[in-house]
Amino acid sequence: MPDNTALLPVGRLLWGSLYTPQLQTDDNNQPRLDSTGKQESKFVFAVAIPKIPGTPWNVTPWGQMIWNIGAAAYPGVINTPAFSWKIKDGDSTIPNTVGKRPCDQHGHPGNWIITMSQSWAPLLCDLKRQMLTQPDAIMPGDFVAVQVSVAANVMKPGARSHTPGVFINPLAVVFVGYHPDGRIVNTIDVNTINIESLVIPPNVAAAPVITTHQVNAPAPMQAQTAASMDPPPPPPAPHPAPPPAKQMTTAAAYTYEQYIASGWTDDALRLSGFMI
Repeated sequence: MPDNTALLPVGRLLWGSLYTPQLQTDDNNQPRLDSTGKQESKFVFAVAIPKIPGTPWNVTPWGQMIWNIGAAAYPGVINTPAFSWKIKDGDSTIPNTVGKRPCDQHGHPGNWIITMSQSWAPLLCDLKRQMLTQPDAIMPGDFVAVQVSVAANVMKPGARSHTPGVFINPLAVVFVGYHPDGRIVNTIDVNTINIESLVIPPNVAAAPVITTHQVNAPAPMQAQTAASMDPPPPPPAPHPAPPPAKQMTTAAAYTYEQYIASGWTDDALRLSGFMI
């Protein structure tokens, strides 16, 4: 194996997807485009690696490799908060950029949290090295071991900003087994949702309401008051011969029987010009 790769210890997949990439945006929340003009996407996820009591991550066998690559590329800034190791202390009480402390987050305490990403999907297999192809074979909450490669994050030509750090790329993910607490579907505690503050509209029904609509023909014309009723149209010119009974005009969109079935009367049909 190259000296920039390592098989991480068994840990728990905390969040992210091994099957669906995330669209990437820049610092201004605008789409980050590749050289072809297409928005970039990456497979991003995090794994919790159990700590060895009293042992910093950078002196473990896997951590030493990551540390050495970062130190070789940026010897002067690796000990500053500006350096992005993609590894955080799950017991830290320092809030992140959205105000959440790692120690309060599900699955974080007692672990090193490693975030890894790359533009292509990692290979997925089981402990027998058999490929896993079903889309739910490995999900957040499962135990995994990840084969990673590490590279220094150097500034690209033409880039206007840059964060010193390392890239941790997941080459392959090995499914180890299921966590006794189950898979992580949604880590939010519903007891923290302030449902009591909601204003419920008065027309919200407690049970589903089923409505039906007449589609065979339009509803009959409603009776109007004498003040609002338009003058009736003049009677049609007499025909040389009396027309057959129930003769519909060209304005009628339905047959006589359909109108009658929908509640129309002969008088309403004649008044509307639908029947002679």
